[in-house]
Amino acid sequence: MARVNIVFLDPLGKPTTDHIAGFPCIKVHVGYYGGGNGGISEWVWGLLDTGVARIRMDPSLCERFGEKLEGTFSGVLIRDASRYLARVCVDVGRNRALNVDAEVLSLARDYERVPTRVILGRAFLSRAQFVWDGVAQRYHLTFPEVDVAGAG
Repeated sequence: MARVNIVFLDPLGKPTTDHIAGFPCIKVHVGYYGGGNGGISEWVWGLLDTGVARIRMDPSLCERFGEKLEGTFSGVLIRDASRYLARVCVDVGRNRALNVDAEVLSLARDYERVPTRVILGRAFLSRAQFVWDGVAQRYHLTFPEVDVAGAG
């Protein structure tokens, strides 16, 4: 079974055992491709949030790498009339990965105290199952479609 551990983070981004005030996150590999300058990527924490429809990546994550983002259209950053492309990848082990498109979009003020710049909404969570492992006292996400298809 393809399984990823959920880690709860405090507002400073450090792991915590507080499942009430902590933020449920998983480690994801984000990739950003835009402006004809190749791409950037890195491993970051992604917040699991059922209150968000899609997957969002804060522009500051891209701008950190020296990529200047210009203009907005309906809240989605654009350049030369095309959207920036972002991908979120979850490593599910056994050389398998689940890749999902993401929006490069400014995050609402609600996320100011959240220790991550990637929000994994329902478009992502609909592909996973939430599991409580009572023996290990841990939460996990499992990805059935990866098991069936062999890759995402």
